[in-house]
Amino acid sequence: MTSRKRRRINDKNLIAPDSKKGNPRVQKLRTKRVHQRGTPEIELKEIFNRHHETESQIKIRVDQLLVNYPRLNILDLSRCFQFYPSILQCISKIWITQISSLNLQYSTITSRELGILFAGHQDSSLPLKRLNLSNTSISDSVICFIAKKCPMLEDINLSGCVNLTNLSLSALAQYCKKISHVNFAECNKMTNYGIQIIAQESKNNLKSIDLTDCSSIDDEALGFLSYYCTSLSTLNIKGTSITTSAFTIALNRFSLIELGIQAHSHNDSDLIDIVKHQPKLEALDLSFCYNVSLLGIREVALNCSQLKKLSLFGLNLSKGEISSILSDCGRPFLNVLY
Repeated sequence: MTSRKRRRINDKNLIAPDSKKGNPRVQKLRTKRVHQRGTPEIELKEIFNRHHETESQIKIRVDQLLVNYPRLNILDLSRCFQFYPSILQCISKIWITQISSLNLQYSTITSRELGILFAGHQDSSLPLKRLNLSNTSISDSVICFIAKKCPMLEDINLSGCVNLTNLSLSALAQYCKKISHVNFAECNKMTNYGIQIIAQESKNNLKSIDLTDCSSIDDEALGFLSYYCTSLSTLNIKGTSITTSAFTIALNRFSLIELGIQAHSHNDSDLIDIVKHQPKLEALDLSFCYNVSLLGIREVALNCSQLKKLSLFGLNLSKGEISSILSDCGRPFLNVLY
C-alpha cells in the first residue's frame, strides 16, 4: 500500500464520529471546523445588519445561535443598527447573565431597547465588568438602571453620549463600587459636581478617567481628582477648561502612566514640570500644543525613560526635526504619532 493511499484511509477514519470520539486528532479537527463557521459575535453582527430579512426570520437565526453557543463571555454588537425587542429578550434570557464584556459602540440601540436587554433577570445582579456605549443616544435613566443591575462593573465607556448628565455619574458612583476606568469624553452636560461625586465614592479604585472635550470641567474638578484619587494612572483633560496653573499644582498628587494635556496653553517649561513629577509616563499626548518646541520634546525624551508613545498632532515641528532630536537623545525607535 502506498503512503498516499494510507494517508487517504487515515483521513477517512478521522471523520468517523461514532468510532473515534475519544481520538484527540478528531477533536482537533472538529474544533477547527467550529472556528471556521465564525464566532457568535461575527454572526450576530451579520444578523443584526440584514436589511432584507423580517423580524421572525432574524429571530430564527438568533435562536439557532443560542443553541450553538449556550455560553458566551464577550458580546460585540458595535455598529449594529437593527434591534428587535423579541430578539433582545431572547439574548437577555440566555446570554446577559453570562457576559462580562458588552460592546455597543456606534450602534443605534435606544434606551428602551437597552432596558429590554438588561431586564431579563430583574431579581439578580449581572456579572458585566466592561461596557462600551460610546456614541449612542442613551439617556440617564438607562445608565441608572444598568448601574443597579451591574454592581461588578469596572470599565465603562460613555464617550460621545451627549445626553448624559451628572445623574449617570451619581448612579455609577453609588452602585458600581469597583469602577476603575471611566470615559466621559464629549459629555458636555457633566459638570464639576458629577466629577466630585465619582471621585469621592470611587477614590480607592479609580485608575483612569477621560474628560476630553468636556468644556464644563474646570480647575475645581481637577482639585477633586487630585485630592481623592491619588491612585489615578491615566488622565486626559484635553478640551476642558482646566488651566495650566491648576494642572501644575495637581501634578505632584498623581503617579501617571498615560496623560493627555490641554492644547494651546502648555509650553516647554510646563513640559519640564510634567517630566519632573511624572517620570513613569508611558504615553503622552501633546497634540495641538503649539507652544511646545524641540526643547520640550528633548526634555520628554531624556527624562521619561519608560515612554512608549508620544502624540504630536498639529505641532509646528517637522518630522525630520523631531526624529533628529529623538535620535540625539537615544530614542530613535520611540513610537511618535504625527
